[in-house]
Amino acid sequence: MLIALVGISFTLFFAFWAYSIKRRLNVKLEKQVEIRTQELNLSREHYQRLFEHSPVAMLELDLSLLSNYVNSIGIPLDSMDQVDRNFSNDMVREGIKFIKVVNVNKAALKLLGFENKSDAVKNYAKNQLRGITRNIPGNL
Repeated sequence: MLIALVGISFTLFFAFWAYSIKRRLNVKLEKQVEIRTQELNLSREHYQRLFEHSPVAMLELDLSLLSNYVNSIGIPLDSMDQVDRNFSNDMVREGIKFIKVVNVNKAALKLLGFENKSDAVKNYAKNQLRGITRNIPGNL
């Protein structure tokens, strides 16, 4: 009986000791996560301000759908020569429709003639298609 009582006491003591260590480590880890999250937010805000207020026109584009389109055609894109030789004007026009604007700064809005970010997101492909159509021989 005494051995069982001593065994239970040691088990409870060890469990409490392990729990307290685990709890202290969790609290320490939570503080580290909070600090890193604050640092990340400050960094993100800093670079977002640099992006938004840059005098250089910048667009963040999602080209994943365009990549899927190009891969479905089966033409390698090792160089611009490949593009020039293998892509017809119709293929280029079709491919532009797959380019999605994720973010755009004020300088790009001004340069490309968009009113705001949602206008750029919605009308980027149309705007680019107009420019390409004007530059295709025979469409002057």
